[in-house]
Amino acid sequence: MIDSKRLREEIKKRGLRLGWMAERLEISYQAFWKKLNGQSNFSAADVWEIKKILGLSDEEVESIFFAKDVDNSSTEAER
Repeated sequence: MIDSKRLREEIKKRGLRLGWMAERLEISYQAFWKKLNGQSNFSAADVWEIKKILGLSDEEVESIFFAKDVDNSSTEAER
């Protein structure tokens, strides 16, 4: 399960926008939004590219993209 709240925080912390991230991943904003909100999955290539863009460590990638227990309840209000 993805920790979408944490991923959004990492993107925002670097001053990036979701639309720009979607462009870098060569997917539509809608496709990125669905992946970010758990309606579809990030591919391995997506995860690799996000890791490079955000400068995430392996541990950060694991905690964001392979989280076991995630509370994304506040994500709804952040849209």
